[in-house]
Amino acid sequence: MILRFKNGLLHGEGGPAAEYMDGHHEWWENGKLHRDDGPAVYTIVEDEDGNKYEEWWKKGEQLL
Repeated sequence: MILRFKNGLLHGEGGPAAEYMDGHHEWWENGKLHRDDGPAVYTIVEDEDGNKYEEWWKKGEQLL
């Protein structure tokens, strides 16, 4: 697992702030889930169809 922080808060500069060994990625900005150009939470599910799981967030609020 790789976690990136800025001023004690999860924060990624130009990429995800959290990267997990299973392919799960999270984009954080100043301690809040946030991404302008794609899903803030992204996981490729390990199956034959290459399914993916996404959540879209802006400034800590989930978009539906």
